Amino acid sequence: MARSTTMISSATGTNFNTTGSKVRADAYYGYTDGMHTVAFYLEDFTGKIFLEATLATEPTEDDWFAVAINPPNEFLLATAHTGVIARTFNGNFVYARIRINRDHLSPANNDTMQYGQITQVLLNH
Repeated sequence: MARSTTMISSATGTNFNTTGSKVRADAYYGYTDGMHTVAFYLEDFTGKIFLEATLATEPTEDDWFAVAINPPNEFLLATAHTGVIARTFNGNFVYARIRINRDHLSPANNDTMQYGQITQVLLNH
């Protein structure tokens, strides 16, 4: 049975860099096919989006690793993009989360929303 989970339910707004909360992935439920699809809803977004996963049932910060959703890169790079970007990936991950990194941009703030936002991220597995 496929499950759809909201990874980010409210817009990232003026957050420059942020890490979302962990959500249950395929292995949490005992599924072994490892097939996941993630959809990023972007609004004039500029930055790097990382999908991170873990095999740990009680993860610490050291347990998370990036999943290559845009090979060979471990991140999805967007420049002033509006729309939905979807990616499919495989892995028997227990949890997944989203991390936004915009350290390569200047100035290091998004107070004026000049770098846009992610309005929603959905995970289906």
